[in-house]
Amino acid sequence: LSLSLVASEIQIKGGYDFGRNQINGIGFTEFNAGFDFGNGPTAGAEYIFDNQGEFEWGIGAEYKFDKKIKVDGESYKIMRQIPVYALGKFNLITTKKGNDVLYVLGRAGVALNESKVNGVKYDNGLYVAGGLGTEMGPVSLEAIYERAATPFTNARGFRTNDYQESFGLRLGLRLGNLVNDRTAKVTTVEKIVYVDKIVKVPGETVVT
Repeated sequence: LSLSLVASEIQIKGGYDFGRNQINGIGFTEFNAGFDFGNGPTAGAEYIFDNQGEFEWGIGAEYKFDKKIKVDGESYKIMRQIPVYALGKFNLITTKKGNDVLYVLGRAGVALNESKVNGVKYDNGLYVAGGLGTEMGPVSLEAIYERAATPFTNARGFRTNDYQESFGLRLGLRLGNLVNDRTAKVTTVEKIVYVDKIVKVPGETVVT
């Protein structure tokens, strides 16, 4: 893996989730099958440390601002979430100028979950995400689907294996190496050839 600052890229990202749904994991579909946590903004950063042209690899983290639920017209804060993840990009179309105008992205890591409700304890859970993105110069735009495990235990000690689904957009400011050079690399190798040298002296021939 290359850790060279010349070959690396940092992205500062802001975004918005247009849907955040808590899916109940206790199996009672007729009772509390899920909650709608509405919409909400996000902020994050990613560090791409290995750009192989077709594939790119990095790490990232994202802060999801307080998730809320409405009950009888009143809005209540339920939880806060910070996904920390490894990321990968598969570049489908790259222009001659080095812009990845279409790529597939994937994330895998852990969701750090914090309860905002007294008597409820959220545990951390598996986090995965996927989507499509495009880059034009110093700007990136991604459409992303996320799923995060959000198991919690209530005040009575009852535990569920809930998870959350969300979808949204991410707008990124790219810093560092912004050109993806996917041209074939040609390496010149010098070859040393040893040849016999013939030296002529009067009366004899000597090969060295």
